[in-house]
Amino acid sequence: MLFLVTMLICSASLIGAFYYCFITAGEEKKQILLGVTLPKEALEQEAVKKMAGDYKKKINQCMGILLLAGIPVHGAMAGYISVFLIIYMIWAVLLYWLPYRILKREHDRMYRMKCENHWTVGEIRTIYVDTQASSLAKKYPLSSVHFLIGALICLIPLYVSDSIWKFFQEEMAGVVFGTSLITKLAFFMCYSLFVKRGSRVYSHDTKINQKCSRLKRNIMGNCMVILSYLDSISFVIMEWGMGKEQYRAHFNERMILFCVVQTIEISFLIYSFVQFENRKREILMADKTPILIDEDEYWNGMYYNNPEDKRILVADRVFESNFTFNMGHPAGKLIVYGITVFTAVSMLWLSVVLLRMDFVPFSMDIREESVKFTAGGYNLEVPLENIEKVTLLSKLPDKRLTKTNGGATDGYLLGKFRMEELGNCYMYVYREYPVIIQVDTKERVIFFNTKEVEETKELYERLCEAVGE
Repeated sequence: MLFLVTMLICSASLIGAFYYCFITAGEEKKQILLGVTLPKEALEQEAVKKMAGDYKKKINQCMGILLLAGIPVHGAMAGYISVFLIIYMIWAVLLYWLPYRILKREHDRMYRMKCENHWTVGEIRTIYVDTQASSLAKKYPLSSVHFLIGALICLIPLYVSDSIWKFFQEEMAGVVFGTSLITKLAFFMCYSLFVKRGSRVYSHDTKINQKCSRLKRNIMGNCMVILSYLDSISFVIMEWGMGKEQYRAHFNERMILFCVVQTIEISFLIYSFVQFENRKREILMADKTPILIDEDEYWNGMYYNNPEDKRILVADRVFESNFTFNMGHPAGKLIVYGITVFTAVSMLWLSVVLLRMDFVPFSMDIREESVKFTAGGYNLEVPLENIEKVTLLSKLPDKRLTKTNGGATDGYLLGKFRMEELGNCYMYVYREYPVIIQVDTKERVIFFNTKEVEETKELYERLCEAVGE
């Protein structure tokens, strides 16, 4: 149930973010429609309005189909977890790729229409600097010191634990703790982009530029600070009590609270973006002297490619509060390709790992001096001399069991777990097959079975003989 709730929150966030981003491309912003800069008289033409309307219909239809497709995708959770996650990753990629292809196609059509009609707007690319507006660069919203405070909050569970050593002995403690600090750094970098970066020039009117710059700094800067604190709270919930025996007693409740705070974070981020866009649009609508720069030749849908521009990050045309990389800059190209390759390799690696967990049978190889357990990447070799006791069970002990690193599905338990009273244990157990071998060692307890009852009993007898029982 917890996994279902987590995935539904993730899916709702993806759908909401992508839909808002793509649907707003069909609305005129600073005389830019579908990523193409158009003169005011062109924006009033029926052909242009029809193209924008058709684009919105296509986006609504596309996202509607993807939303419906998400129902059987999430229904796949009832089967193999590996199959579900592979299908889910494909669906998540399509959530972005299909709407982007629609935007790219309509962008190209609009740009061809502009060229055929010889529509020109503003002037060629020029770098404008409003020194009075830029002077606001030192007038920040909430101080960046708050990010340091947020990082220190994440350290509190370390001080209240029995010892730092015991804290980091907990499975995944290092990952959770490291992630909490990395997210603070990510929020600080976003804060720097919105707050400390040079002011953008929207108009020949300095007051308009000052209002927009102040608006961006206040709304988005404060947003990053608040998100940093919320994120710290969510990770403190996960970290509190690590290293203590009772930590796992309410693990599911911790995860639910963690997901709730993370959902609040995502909702607040979306709210801040929308607020900024709406209030900025109100300011610019009153602008009598806007600066219009025609740089359509450098834009290809949502991507910017200008070798003469030394910037690595530029404001996105479709969603100005977002940033995109300059593919004409070597560093921008390296970052984009690097992220793409890393994501693709990670997805492939995760797919292989999960498929092995679901479809590679559990095996026990009894050797002369050791016994090796193998299944889906969770391999464990135990010297026979370390085995203290071997027991044949008709079912798992009726004790509270929590996963620390591995897989727990309706079909199997695989990996590292913690069992009440017994402590750390390894699980290689098919749930539907009752006969289970319990192996007590000096370090941990291991539970193992196969899908064949007679095979499990035979392995039990062979292991007992190997250890001299």
